[in-house]
Amino acid sequence: MDSWRANCVLAFFTFAGVCCFDTSPSSSRLSAQESNTNIDEAGTFNKHLTPGMVDRWLFSGEKGQLLIAGVVTNEFDATLKLVQVIDGTEHPLREVDDQGSNANLAFRLPADGEYKLLVHGFEFKGGGNYTVSLEQVQVSPTAIGERTSGSFDEQGIAWLYFHNAEDSYVTVDFVGGGGAYHEARDSQGLPIESWAGIVRLESAGEYYIRLHGARDRRFELQLHRAKHQVLEKDAVVVESLNRMSASVFDIPGQEGSFGFVEVEVSGDLATRLILPARPKSTQQAQSMQSKRGPQMLEVPSKGKYRRYAMVWKGNETYQLHLASERGADVQIRFFDPRRNLTPADPTEQMLPVGATQFFKVVAEHGQSLTLTSRSASFDSYLRLYDKNGQVLAWDDDGGGGFDAKIRYRPFATSELILAVSSRGDGGGGSYVLQAEVEAPKQLQLDVKEAGRLATGEAGFYTLDVAAGQKLLLHLNSEHEQAGLQLVNANGVELASTTSGQNRDAVLVHEFSEGGRVAIVVNMAVEGAFQLRAIAAN
Repeated sequence: MDSWRANCVLAFFTFAGVCCFDTSPSSSRLSAQESNTNIDEAGTFNKHLTPGMVDRWLFSGEKGQLLIAGVVTNEFDATLKLVQVIDGTEHPLREVDDQGSNANLAFRLPADGEYKLLVHGFEFKGGGNYTVSLEQVQVSPTAIGERTSGSFDEQGIAWLYFHNAEDSYVTVDFVGGGGAYHEARDSQGLPIESWAGIVRLESAGEYYIRLHGARDRRFELQLHRAKHQVLEKDAVVVESLNRMSASVFDIPGQEGSFGFVEVEVSGDLATRLILPARPKSTQQAQSMQSKRGPQMLEVPSKGKYRRYAMVWKGNETYQLHLASERGADVQIRFFDPRRNLTPADPTEQMLPVGATQFFKVVAEHGQSLTLTSRSASFDSYLRLYDKNGQVLAWDDDGGGGFDAKIRYRPFATSELILAVSSRGDGGGGSYVLQAEVEAPKQLQLDVKEAGRLATGEAGFYTLDVAAGQKLLLHLNSEHEQAGLQLVNANGVELASTTSGQNRDAVLVHEFSEGGRVAIVVNMAVEGAFQLRAIAAN
């Protein structure tokens, strides 16, 4: 028994010596090198990565062969590294750590021989289940502006690569027979979204094109550089697009600015207005990406005209894309078409058939704003937007017959956008436009204000208050479910209450700062009310 115990003790210290005398990170990674897997044929493979270790995937490659590899996981932040094995030594070729948990790379192999893909967690931390994919293809060179011809392989596939020097756009002119199509890939081998044959190359580097067609059939391909320029405000641009060509126009703007683009087209043309994606260099940029986009206002494109009306959410640059398969002539105008609409006598206007006209309206805190369009020629349609392009109100028959009327009470002084068009965007002709303003009533302390409201209508009052002042508002209504709302000069609600099942609503509020506030009375059904403001101090 004593001999058995002695052997156990000896075995324990021998094991402890192995574990304790070499605990450096390099030693840990050395033991991880033992996780080697041979890949005899390209494909997709599932595996579990032990935390803190490295998985090595061994495969053979040929000179000039394109390797496309990727790691997909949601359990750790993957890093993917490609190395070439020469005389038993690993020589790094490329290492990637994409945003998010996945990692992807594309690389043309420099020589025949042995290669490895190394998979581990970022900074050798973390582990879990993952899927690694490996694709090896023969690839031929092409260049922007050069025509390239070739044949599809036995699987009906052909690959091309080309170099790009800067952020730019190209169109793909591809002919490969019935059913043939193409797919652009970025420098990591990931698909690039295209529109009307236009592909964005976001940065300098090597790009790839995968062609699909019938086995052994011939194809031709040529990449055309898209013309890229700035569309200046109040400018008129006349341009001709050749077959399979494109033009990209940058349209810069500042937050809150308004713009209108009209493209007059003769020939075959596809158009779109976008806010181009930013490079996702950080996790924050990636999370903000979904919140960006042009704020478009509804406007019809009729016949030979393509029209876009937009408001800038920030200091951004929108882009107008034009693409033609068979050639086209275009004339482009970029301007602010809004005219000032002030409270005054009715003014006569003329609406071109199928058009939309825009006006600028300045609304003040607490006012009652009434906008009316009257016409015997077309069915009027009014839309009211705030300065950010959000719809506030719309109407097509509130004035009776073909007339439209909008009533709106702004909580804050601001600049609004009014759009006038015909219902269905098919009419036009003369019309009378009018803006009427009714100032809110001034509420006096300790003085009862009596009024009457229709169902769903709101009553507005203003009151000047001082910082630190405590105010009690008492509303007595003819019916139940009456409401009180207190709003500051910036349109922010400070407090609100309802009478519920009673006919009295009471609201008490102490003001942190002085100024003019609005008091809004709401009635669920038509009825009379009395409102009183009392200094609660």
